[in-house]
Amino acid sequence: MLQFLLTAANVNAWGIEGHAIVGSIAQSFLNPNAISYVNQILSANNGDMSAVASWADTFKFTSAGAFSKPLHFVDIQDSPPTSCGFDEVRDCTNAACINTAIQTYTDQLCDSTQNLDALKFLIHFFGDITQPLHNSYRDVGGNSDRVTYNGASTNLHHIWDSQMVIDRISANTDQATYVQSLVNRIQSGDYASVASSWISSQPYNAKSQYGNNLASIEYSKDSDKFDCSYVWKNYDADPSADLSGAYYNGAASIIDLQLAKGGYRLANQLNAAFDGCAGVTPQPPVVGPTPTDAPPVTTVPAPTQTPVSTCAHDKCVVGVRLARGCDPCVDQIIDDDAYCGRTRWAKTCVARVASVCGLTC
Repeated sequence: MLQFLLTAANVNAWGIEGHAIVGSIAQSFLNPNAISYVNQILSANNGDMSAVASWADTFKFTSAGAFSKPLHFVDIQDSPPTSCGFDEVRDCTNAACINTAIQTYTDQLCDSTQNLDALKFLIHFFGDITQPLHNSYRDVGGNSDRVTYNGASTNLHHIWDSQMVIDRISANTDQATYVQSLVNRIQSGDYASVASSWISSQPYNAKSQYGNNLASIEYSKDSDKFDCSYVWKNYDADPSADLSGAYYNGAASIIDLQLAKGGYRLANQLNAAFDGCAGVTPQPPVVGPTPTDAPPVTTVPAPTQTPVSTCAHDKCVVGVRLARGCDPCVDQIIDDDAYCGRTRWAKTCVARVASVCGLTC
């Protein structure tokens, strides 16, 4: 009981920054159908998944959200770094873990009376499940381990949640640049050849007899492996060390990988679930640009192709990338920021309607 109380009270996986990064990465890999659903459900946030990515951490401390505290993690009761492994019968049979929550809120996505909270929970939980210490029972997921980081006293869980993520952002200039670098690595970089292996072969809504989402069990196992191979192994080697040095350097590639996995897995879960809502057969995950962003497959010479004349959506609304030629203002914005025409029409692109074109949204 003590383990449950401490863990539920103290965990905020990835912190605000990490969760926003997962949401932003996912947004780059949504298919057109999922984009439509997300824009509709999150209309109050201009369809921006990163804007609601930490809602669940705030909600759990309200009286209405207190029930959700244990849903942010699963206490895998193994023995890192000696042995790691998820045992469903041992670790989650009471509908009070992240694996059950992912199933519950996936099931609610098609219900217009429930899909707002369901979507916000899923955006958050796909971040939580990739943080290794949200899949560990030892030392209250690292909360009870006092450590030094950059000369300050904190705990092991916190540096994985926030401080090392913030340092990864700083190492990549800023959060937007860091997000784009991870998206690029998935689309065409070192992650491109392995990203499809990050996605479970289980159907997105397949569940066990205990109500746990089967794909999420695989994701918990995947995260827990790092509890043995790095998190605890390297901490135990020198608990008194300032972990902002060699420990952070070794963790950096794990943080990059896990944030990328969280975003890519979230996108694929939403693509499949929203295709199901629309009665469309879910397609297997595709690494690289989404169908909206991919160049057309055609044998017609480029000069004879019909030019784009209509924007996919209003330039004042966050959504899929807008193509050059659909609006003079859009052309100016793409000239100013190629991301808007190559990847996604994000909030920064909408802001340029005023700053670049002198128009009011």
